[in-house]
Amino acid sequence: MDKKLILLAILVTCILMSAPLIAVQAEEAAVPSGDVERTGLREDIDGLLERRAELGLKNLEPQSVFLIKKGEQAYKQKREKEAIKLFEQARELSPDLPLSYLYLAKAHFSLSPKKLYKASGYLLGAWRALLNNFWWSFQTAGMFILSLFISLHVSVIIFLVVLMTSKLSLYVHDIIEDKRKILLLIAPVLFALFGPIFGVIGFILPFWVYLKEKEKIVLYSAVGISFIIILMFPVFSSFTGASQDRTLRSVIKINEGIFTGESQEISTTRDDYEALFSRALELKRRGRYDEAISIYNELLKIKSDARVYNNLANCYVGLGRYDTASGYYNQALESAEMASASYNLSQLYREVFDFSDAEEYYDRAVRADARKVALYSSIKGMSVNRFVMDETLENRELWSLAFKWYPYYSSSVSLGRM
Repeated sequence: MDKKLILLAILVTCILMSAPLIAVQAEEAAVPSGDVERTGLREDIDGLLERRAELGLKNLEPQSVFLIKKGEQAYKQKREKEAIKLFEQARELSPDLPLSYLYLAKAHFSLSPKKLYKASGYLLGAWRALLNNFWWSFQTAGMFILSLFISLHVSVIIFLVVLMTSKLSLYVHDIIEDKRKILLLIAPVLFALFGPIFGVIGFILPFWVYLKEKEKIVLYSAVGISFIIILMFPVFSSFTGASQDRTLRSVIKINEGIFTGESQEISTTRDDYEALFSRALELKRRGRYDEAISIYNELLKIKSDARVYNNLANCYVGLGRYDTASGYYNQALESAEMASASYNLSQLYREVFDFSDAEEYYDRAVRADARKVALYSSIKGMSVNRFVMDETLENRELWSLAFKWYPYYSSSVSLGRM
């Protein structure tokens, strides 16, 4: 029983802690219902899944958020089965959107061991989706750092106020005996002119002589924590700066296969490798193969990249130039063992009825990454975005990119002001 209570406490805590995050992220992902209708939302989930695959995407966020809102309304009206069905449909449309998993966990939450286990499974699913969804993980990390920043700051201030208040009576008594000691109150005012931290130090000075040795040690620690908190500020600033960059947001959405109801345009003035790679990927998905090929060739002049060779080959598949595509797939495989390149070659060989080589490369793809091959096979079709598979930037590269474009030192001015 004790173990169940502990598990229940953890589950309730996770759901309660996720509430503010749900609100913030839902606001971020949501679009007006009119916009959702214009994107073609219907109750036919299979049709939406087909559309997602045709676009070469993994997640249809506006449609999922719309379904979640409908599910939330149904849940509030005690239509739990209908709500759960809508949440499940939202999850199916956007498997990397943690929001649907969190609502499913909430809908299944109960003291029943079976439902409690199911709710825990959805929370685990939300965690996995969080790791696969850059913006959710990035903004969650930013919110955590901000919360830590505020809570530690408030804790230190409360500690200082309580400590100084306990010594106030002694200070007042000394002022009554020696009026000149009131001049010590000038120190906080003068120090505050140089910034909040100096103001806090100035506030401490009049009471310093009344502190015991142990209290001084604790005070030293509190002041040290305050400086550490201030040094954390540039990190938080990097999170906020990156989140507001439209180009970075487009790069993320393109590489994570997220459809948000808006066109993902990357400025042509950005010449970063990652930005160019993402722009070419988006152009290929739209069928603008010649433009994508031009960018991929420029990238290969910078460095040899197996992913670029694979995606370049996909463009030639779109143009119907299978021999050229085959050559680039082989170049990709010479650089790295890739499930995508092997799978794509197997697709080409099937197209020309060379089933022996097709089977060989398919098995090679499975050995490289069986999970990816299963995903490729589940969405395959005759359009280029479904016939051959693209390579994208990895999650760790997206994290590096965010801090590359918004490094810590960009906040040095704010730090100096503090």
